Amino acid sequence: MLIVHTADLHIGAFSGRPLRLANVDAFEEIVDFVIENGVKYFVVAGDFFERPRIESYELLRRIYRVLRVLRDNGVFTVSVPGSHDASVRRADLLTLLGEAGLVHIPYYEEVKGKLVLYPLEHGDFVFYGLPGLKNNLEIDYLRGHRIVFKDIDRYSDKKIILVAHTSVKFAGYDPSVYSYRYGKSVIADEEILQAIPKKVDYVALGHIHFPTPLFDEAELNIAYPGSPIGRDASDLYETLLLRKEHGKDRRFLVLDLSGDKPVARSIWRSFNVVVEYYKDYYKGYESLINEVKKIIKDMGEGYRVLILDIEGLKPEDKNKVLQTLREYEVSYKTLIHLRTSSRNIVSEVLSIDLSDVTDIEEIEKTAVAEAIKKLGLKIEPEKILELISILGERKPEDARKDEFYEALFIRIKPLLEEILGVSEQR
Repeated sequence: MLIVHTADLHIGAFSGRPLRLANVDAFEEIVDFVIENGVKYFVVAGDFFERPRIESYELLRRIYRVLRVLRDNGVFTVSVPGSHDASVRRADLLTLLGEAGLVHIPYYEEVKGKLVLYPLEHGDFVFYGLPGLKNNLEIDYLRGHRIVFKDIDRYSDKKIILVAHTSVKFAGYDPSVYSYRYGKSVIADEEILQAIPKKVDYVALGHIHFPTPLFDEAELNIAYPGSPIGRDASDLYETLLLRKEHGKDRRFLVLDLSGDKPVARSIWRSFNVVVEYYKDYYKGYESLINEVKKIIKDMGEGYRVLILDIEGLKPEDKNKVLQTLREYEVSYKTLIHLRTSSRNIVSEVLSIDLSDVTDIEEIEKTAVAEAIKKLGLKIEPEKILELISILGERKPEDARKDEFYEALFIRIKPLLEEILGVSEQR
């Protein structure tokens, strides 16, 4: 009675950058393990994809092929919508895979203010799915004991698995202990787990990208496997921390539920990602660029990542440095992320305190959130950031220009309508 548990694959992340295929490669590596070891159940606890729709034909083709291989080998694949790949109208790729019979999604619906989870039976297991809802709304359902596990009392001879995409403390484990950014997330206290019936044998968590708790093998009934690759520079920095401070790597979990208590085993993998970190005070453009070239030259093969933590970068040099680093990304096939320190961003309508922010992506998120507030828009910051991400995509070399931009427009149009609030006026 083995299950492989992973989460937060974020296939489609790093679009147009050197790591754009790393997530799907990691997915294939996990699937190879599933098949080679005869595991018949494969669980992805949300955020299978970076966003609801993925336009890359290359990625889609590989995903469909791998999922067919799983199905043809008798593997039952279960997933739930995460906060990234969910669609309110269920017009998303994960739902399409479900309708094609390649992924099994436990059904759920809201009924009179309650979230009703329906059982998905297969063999010796029953799966319930708790999706990752916008603004962490699933936590409110848990906290208010407004989740209904439909027909759960019927099952006495089957193992019950809850696949849940949410952020929660449990058994004394707080994800923010491992990474500062989870301290900024909505993380519920472990008391809300009382809303989960005691009949549930294992809670397969997703949403927190750092593997929690850290173990090689343990008896437990709840865990975050962590994200195999992640979706941004913060995840890649966490990969470095795992290796340097904890002597661990990224992982997925193998669960044995044949006994009275689940036994989980961590399968640690590098997923072919090489991360280097360089921190220094800015000594000038030439000095920095020469150091970058030297570090890249000494890096090993694989998906290479270089994180630069530079203090005192002169404003007049910033654009020149960033432009050169982007050129190096392409020529050296290495993702380069620049972390820097700033105090304030000030404009006629925007003033943001950034004294505690040391990452450009955090600055971007903070600026977008403040701009939305100032402009009185009723939109989530993630929508603006998604638009920015799409607009920043580069045309693949094998794609036709007109087809690429037409597909880009199709993705941008509904986002713009939602941001401007015009979609509901029709």
